[in-house]
Order: sequence, then structure tokens, then C-alpha cells
Amino acid sequence: MKECHWFETARARLALALLIIEIACVTLRARELDDLYEEYAVAAEMLKRLQKETPRREELIAEYEGLCLSIQAAVVELLERPIIPT
Repeated sequence: MKECHWFETARARLALALLIIEIACVTLRARELDDLYEEYAVAAEMLKRLQKETPRREELIAEYEGLCLSIQAAVVELLERPIIPT
């Protein structure tokens, strides 16, 4: 009987620890996403301004287009990653 109680207690503690780890991972992911969204907003705004300029600075426009695409790819990669690494 004592052994069963010990097992249940250990299992409950493990479940709690895993929940805490999952919450920490979700929080970390949310922070990473916030950072990426902020970077994207800044880059996209700059791109919009550059596209309206006359004369156009094509090299800089291409650089910011690439930056926006890179940030988009980073967001997709982060969202596709498992919350808890296996």
C-alpha cells in the first residue's frame, strides 16, 4: 500500500514538473514571437517607406524585402517547432 502511494505521489510531482516546463516553453516561445513580430513591423514599415521614395533605392529595397522574408521564415519555423523538444 505504501509503495502505491509513493508511486502516485511521484507521478503527480512529475506531471506538475512537466506542466511547469511546458508553461515555461510556451512563455519563451511567446517572447520569441513578440520579438520577431516587432522586428517584422519595423522592417515592413521601412520597406513601405523605401518603396514610396523617388528615386527608388532598389538595392536597399531588395535588402529589406529579403529581411522581411527571412523574418517570416523564422516565425513559421518557430511555430512549427514542438513546444517541448523531444
